[in-house]
Amino acid sequence: MDLIRDDDENKSISANPPEGYVEPGWPALYSALHQDPQYLYQPYAIWRFTLYWTLLFYGFVFLVTGLLLLLNFTKRHPRLTLLSFALWILSSLLLGLISSTIVAYALAALYNAAFLRMSTWVPPLWGAVQVLLLIFSAAANVPFFTG
Repeated sequence: MDLIRDDDENKSISANPPEGYVEPGWPALYSALHQDPQYLYQPYAIWRFTLYWTLLFYGFVFLVTGLLLLLNFTKRHPRLTLLSFALWILSSLLLGLISSTIVAYALAALYNAAFLRMSTWVPPLWGAVQVLLLIFSAAANVPFFTG
């Protein structure tokens, strides 16, 4: 039994995208009624699209909550508030990077194992799922929402 596989034997979607395939540029969202669909095949492209969408959604949520922090605490402790805001934004970037990496490579593995191509609509949907999960898990810890 030969342990080295030829490229012809490798039926992986990520290893063998269709001939003439050009990776779409971000955001690459398309209208299903008016345009041809665009797909992602390579795990790196899936990760990159998921990272961008997750950072976009996380950035919006963390920016809004950070601005609320600035509005409420600037008068009492201006320097501490600005430092807190900067750390808040940096933590959102780090959290977005970690969560999008986990989700993107899990998605890439699942789609590759099932020999499926991934629509460019999947990464923004998973970015939104990650943000909603973050909001719901944070709201569960607020006494107002626990009853």
